Amino acid sequence: MEKRFDLTENIEKANAAKLARADESVRHEPSPATADKPVGGSGDKRFKFVALAALAVALIVVSALLYDAAPAGVADSALPTRTPAAVTPSPAPSGEPEPSQAQYVRTSIAVDGEIVATLASREAAEAVLDDVLEHYALLSQADAAHSQFVSEVELRTAAYSAAVLNSEEAYILLTSAETPVRVQSRTTRVTTVSVQHEVLEVEDSNLMRGMRVFESLGRDGIRGVTVQYVFENGALSSETVLSEEVISEVHDTVILVGTLEPRDGTPGRNEGSRGISQGELRFASPVDGVVSLNFGRCNYGFHQGLDYEADEGTDVTASCGGTVICAMERGGMGLVVELDHGDGFVTRYAHLGEILVEVGDEVASGDVIGLVGATGNCDAPHLHFELRIFGRAYNPRYYLD
Repeated sequence: MEKRFDLTENIEKANAAKLARADESVRHEPSPATADKPVGGSGDKRFKFVALAALAVALIVVSALLYDAAPAGVADSALPTRTPAAVTPSPAPSGEPEPSQAQYVRTSIAVDGEIVATLASREAAEAVLDDVLEHYALLSQADAAHSQFVSEVELRTAAYSAAVLNSEEAYILLTSAETPVRVQSRTTRVTTVSVQHEVLEVEDSNLMRGMRVFESLGRDGIRGVTVQYVFENGALSSETVLSEEVISEVHDTVILVGTLEPRDGTPGRNEGSRGISQGELRFASPVDGVVSLNFGRCNYGFHQGLDYEADEGTDVTASCGGTVICAMERGGMGLVVELDHGDGFVTRYAHLGEILVEVGDEVASGDVIGLVGATGNCDAPHLHFELRIFGRAYNPRYYLD
């Protein structure tokens, strides 16, 4: 400390000596410009400038000496320090907006005016209600968009002290068997319905009483039905047919029932009725022989064609040109050939001894199609000849030339 004061004193003495020399110089050598001015004007300015400079140097030196002489650890702690401002980290950006403060307000679910559950936020309450709608839509196999609350459901702001359920507890409460809510779901479905065909019996005076002949075989139809189903809490409450469409027609079975009373004896030449006109078709006798049994009633039965007496092996010819549609053995009729002549006309040749054509062959009138025989239920060689129009047998005599 003693050295510091001596140094300051020496500096002050040196500055005083400089000032004295300056004043001495001014007094002894005045400049022409300042000869008429009072002594001491410019000298005073220079004095003030030099004094200020010297004082600044002295203060710097004194500060340096004081800093060096301070005890260790005191200088740093004594100096004032600046604490940096606290920096709050910014949240990382995300794809979703931050939830508003209102979403975290406790929210109650009220059903028909009565509070049934309270959740921690409005967002949680809305999510539970969406899950309840989806639950009942799945039970009804309906689209969630077609499900809605029938009960009056509203969300209310709850007091902070209200007891809170978590989302799972609220969901179980609102989907249990004792749920206070009613949810209606609607769905539209298209189904197919089978339409049963009927069996119709039609009386036929050309058939002997007791005879039943299938005129046509029936089949079921199919109908498409569009139905709207309404469910309440997953249980079906109503269904409404919106439209119907026929996919395939129903066809009934038709059975011809004979009403003709039987009589003894043989049928007459013109037994039975004539059918439709044959148009340009021309029919000829299929074999060279004599008719032994006519068409019509006979011995408590009904003969549906003409029987020709002929020797075994006699040629049987096509009565009219046509296509072979049957060439086979057919039970009591023995070997049978059938020809389709068009316009619904078909001729049948039965009890043949041999068949000379095949199905699909085209034959002309007079072509040989088989030989007379005695196959099937018969006692002697002969030809049984039938003429049918749309499946019904008619007396061939009305059509033979």
